[in-house]
Amino acid sequence: MKKGNSKKKITIDDLALITQNGFVETNGRIDDFRKEVNERFHIVDKRFDAIENKMIAQHTIEIEHLRDKVIQLEVRFAKFSK
Repeated sequence: MKKGNSKKKITIDDLALITQNGFVETNGRIDDFRKEVNERFHIVDKRFDAIENKMIAQHTIEIEHLRDKVIQLEVRFAKFSK
């Protein structure tokens, strides 16, 4: 009995099917990875938007405060220059 003859011979069609299955599996992994990356970017975008909105609100308050001070200075300067 020969030991080498017990192996199944792989045909070109078998190799093509194995290769195709490998590509399908790889594409599935890439799609899963892409979905995960997109979800994480969406979370980051939400956080960035929240931070941006807080900064805009704070800057608006500061600008209003500075405007009030400028008005006060204008009133004082107008009284002083008369």
